[in-house]
Amino acid sequence: MDEPAYVARLESADADELARVITSAAGDEERVLREYLGDDRFHYMRELALRSTGVTLQAAERGNVIVTHGIMGSSLSARRRIGGLDLIWIDLLELVFGRLDRLRLNEDGSGGYLPEYDVRASGILKLFYGELILSLRSNWNVYTFCFDWRKDLNTSARELEAQIDANFGHDAPVHIVAHSMGGLLARTFIKNRQERWERMWDDESSGGLGGRLVMLGTPNHGSFTIPLLINGLGGVIKTLARVNVRLELLDLLQITNSFVGTYQMLPSLHVMPEMEPLYRSETYGDLDVPQGRLDNARAYHDELRNVVDAERMVYVAGYDRWTPNGIDDFSRMREAASYSQTREGDGTVPHQLGLLETPDGERIRTYFVDEEHVDLARNRQVIQAMDGLLEIGTTGALSEEILPAAGVVSEPEPETPPATQTIDAERVQTLVDRAEAARAHPEAEALLPEQRELDEILLHGL
Repeated sequence: MDEPAYVARLESADADELARVITSAAGDEERVLREYLGDDRFHYMRELALRSTGVTLQAAERGNVIVTHGIMGSSLSARRRIGGLDLIWIDLLELVFGRLDRLRLNEDGSGGYLPEYDVRASGILKLFYGELILSLRSNWNVYTFCFDWRKDLNTSARELEAQIDANFGHDAPVHIVAHSMGGLLARTFIKNRQERWERMWDDESSGGLGGRLVMLGTPNHGSFTIPLLINGLGGVIKTLARVNVRLELLDLLQITNSFVGTYQMLPSLHVMPEMEPLYRSETYGDLDVPQGRLDNARAYHDELRNVVDAERMVYVAGYDRWTPNGIDDFSRMREAASYSQTREGDGTVPHQLGLLETPDGERIRTYFVDEEHVDLARNRQVIQAMDGLLEIGTTGALSEEILPAAGVVSEPEPETPPATQTIDAERVQTLVDRAEAARAHPEAEALLPEQRELDEILLHGL
């Protein structure tokens, strides 16, 4: 069988197609899914898919849900102007042999730097969101929205509205479940199209069919993962630099630092005014960070400052992970030791920058779970709480307070933020060697377990 094509079908699948793929897989198809997802995840996803079989009418009566992802949480494919479609993000072979340059954006961020390629989001990564999608499908009419996380969130918000209308109709009530950057996308849509957001509401008196936003670890006021990424310190950049056999670190930064959406998640000056140097190009030295990207990011935070309909929002935060929460010396931003840390965060987003308040200074309804950022959307406790969060806006399955770990001595603060710690270079090199061997012998089996491992390393590195 064509294993890459089968995996591509899985990754591009919406909720109904995902359930069909998982439940119908047998023989080689089941083997491929087990290798790509891992045995435990495959079993759990199949259980969820079987549970949701035959409940479409009941789900439609209960309400509509659209699920969206965080930064780097969708696949990106490049269509050649003349030729076929190539998966770039995340594909081990494509990354190893330097094709990441196809993701670079042009000067104004509206399109690709290489005009011969048209890069678009092609699917939400099922390795990280498959369980959530299938679990929701048991009780709701579910669609997914994948967006190009490189682009301006205002552009993606317009696309989100178009897909909501195409999937559910112009006046249907709809809930949004959003992980990480996806929560900013949803809030951008709400701010820009408040009249459409109003039509998405259907309150509890008629069954709570739609109109809530559930955010999982959204960096509402930014994240220090972004200056780490810009300066080449993040684990994701270190992994990409190790994986690529053609691109040097500065070449990679030229690509990733062209992304518009990245800068829109810089720490907000409305919460941390002392971070103002982050919005000046000269602060980054010879990295040639475009001032236009920084100006756009500052304006974005200004526009999103006021929270619209806070009573319709719920936030789920991870906690008890060392998380970057400040910069001690802007002249040494390329040194990990310059970043302060806190355990009040999920490893990526500190609570100071994640939690959201109403215009009156009251915190929106917030729940806490002992989990790290990238795994919030596949945390089974969070998944089990989702029906209540959507239907009535509350749940007894999660705590509204941070629960102390009984009998556990707190770990000392590490010398460097976890996001900057040295990657397992030997293991990454093994993945590169396997990719090079596969390219030399195309008749060999696909790199499915290796691909899964690379996905995990990259997303956790963020």
